[in-house]
Amino acid sequence: MVEEVSDQEIMDAKARIDAQGIGCEPASACSLAGARKLAMAGVIGPDESVVGILTGNVLKDPDATINYHRNTLPGLRASWPNHLHQAEPSIQEISRILQPDEPVPA
Repeated sequence: MVEEVSDQEIMDAKARIDAQGIGCEPASACSLAGARKLAMAGVIGPDESVVGILTGNVLKDPDATINYHRNTLPGLRASWPNHLHQAEPSIQEISRILQPDEPVPA
């Protein structure tokens, strides 16, 4: 089975992978984009398992990642953007960013 996916589908899939704390290059996100498309078409059933291989490193195309989340990739929209942070190289700055604005309910 082969499925074609668009750049939009690839970058949206990459953003979903990114949100899980896993970094991959856009080309590797094709496996998730294709699996999602096949699942939505009913080719892959809800009770079936799928293995997707991510071979690329997130540092392979950092501009695509950053520009997606800034919503500045030509011809694409950031459907799953993550908020980007700027920080000085210090533990205090990183800690500040990681602190939630409001306490999380127990």
